[in-house]
Formats: sequence, structure tokens, C-alpha cells
Amino acid sequence: MEQQWRRRDIRLFLLIGSVFLLLLMGCALLIGLFVPLRSEITVGARRGESVVKQDAVPFRAVQVVATPKPLVVVATPEGGVDYESAVLINLYRQVNPSVVNITALSTGDALNEILPHQFEEDELFPLGSGSGFVWDRDGHIVTNHHVVEGVNQLQVTFSDGTMAVAEVVGSDVSSDLAVLRIAPEGYTLIPVQRGKMEGIQVGMRVAAIGNPFGMAGTLTSGIVSAL
Repeated sequence: MEQQWRRRDIRLFLLIGSVFLLLLMGCALLIGLFVPLRSEITVGARRGESVVKQDAVPFRAVQVVATPKPLVVVATPEGGVDYESAVLINLYRQVNPSVVNITALSTGDALNEILPHQFEEDELFPLGSGSGFVWDRDGHIVTNHHVVEGVNQLQVTFSDGTMAVAEVVGSDVSSDLAVLRIAPEGYTLIPVQRGKMEGIQVGMRVAAIGNPFGMAGTLTSGIVSAL
């Protein structure tokens, strides 16, 4: 009986010892795996490999800036009008009040030199017409030299239908430019919006507003063909 108990004690002792030994081996295995991994991380950090390090991010106050309102150059097209047409429509409305029609008048005696005894000497007759634009509120109007060459009197017609008599202030044949002037009192003069030649390139879209062949208030669009 005593021998049986001894055998049981020995078996139990061996079993406990085996379990304890297995636990020690498992811990040693885990420690062995962890140490190389830690060393690899350290070495990788020294070599400049991708090692993530989270540092404290300083807090910065963010200034709230209001979104600026866009500059509206062209009104939004309405009624199915395409964008290009809307640009031309707005351009015409802005510039046309500054454009004038210039009618060249001559007396009958000058015409009688061409066609004798056909005209009354003191009567004025239209010889031709051209376009011009209001330069300032002092009554100066710019046109072409060939429009005013050899005429006795000039009549300016504004876009609203009002008319005024103009005189030639200066003219240049080589540039084909002439400056007229009317008495500004009683007229609503709208000077033309002046642009700049800087940045103009061949191929850019342009528009011409004028009175060709007496057809008042015409608009023609095209491109810059040469500089």
C-alpha cells in the first residue's frame, strides 16, 4: 500500500515538473522572439527606415477667412442665350452709347464744281459718313481723317438720336485720325472705355461697333489678325 502511494507521488511530481518545464520553455521562446524584433526596430530606426514616431503636434489657431465674392464681368445668360452671345450683348450695351455717327456736309457751291448748276449754293448736302467715339466730357470726339477731309461742316449723331454740329480740332493724314469737338452743354456725353494694347495677341476675339455706310449702331465680331 505504501509503495502504491509512493508511485502516485512520483507520477504526480513528474507531471507537475513536466508542466512547469513546458511553461518555462514557452516563456523562453516568447522572450527569444521579442528581443530580435525589438533589435530590428532599433536598427531600422538608426538606418533611417520607415519607423513611425508620433510626436506632439503643436496647436495652431486657424484664421477663418471669408470667401471673396466673384467679380461678375458678364451677366448670366437668359432665355437660352449662349455665353459668347451674352458677352457681345453686354459689350454692345456698354460701348454703344459712346459711339457716334459722323455725317460730312458740304455746301452747294462746292458740289457745283463737280456738277455745275445742280445745287443751291448755300444749301448743305451730305457727302459721306463715318464712325467716331466720345473721348471725354469736354466734347472731344475721335474719328478718321478721311471722314472729315475737304468738308464744310460736320454733324454728329449720338446713339439716342440727338445731333450736334462739330468742328475739326486737329487731323493727321498718316495715322488717318482726326479730333472733333462739340459744345458739350446740354448733351449727355459718355466717354468710351479705353483699353490697353499690352497683352493683345493675334487670335484674340474682338468686336467693332460703328456706323459703316450709314448703318447706325452695327456690331461685328472677329479676331485680331495681325499686330
